[in-house]
Amino acid sequence: MIRNAISNNWKRPDDAYLGLETLVRVRLDDDTNLIEAKVIKSSGSISFDNSTIDAIKKTTPLVELRGLPKKIYNKEFKKFIFTFKPQDLAKKK
Repeated sequence: MIRNAISNNWKRPDDAYLGLETLVRVRLDDDTNLIEAKVIKSSGSISFDNSTIDAIKKTTPLVELRGLPKKIYNKEFKKFIFTFKPQDLAKKK
């Protein structure tokens, strides 16, 4: 669900290629608004890393998560690591 939402908001930079991967630490507030999206492992491509952060920013708030029980939301979604790779989005431009 989250991956699909972020993927739909992602714009592939010109220098993106298969094999790139970035890890982003995501923190949300109690209302699913973005507090932080920080690259914790770069892909080696600044434009790819930035495009991932931009997609996360465009995707929040994650209103789909608002119906979850607070205990589950706090444990699983309030803070998480998001791994993003172009092969997840084959041929998307």
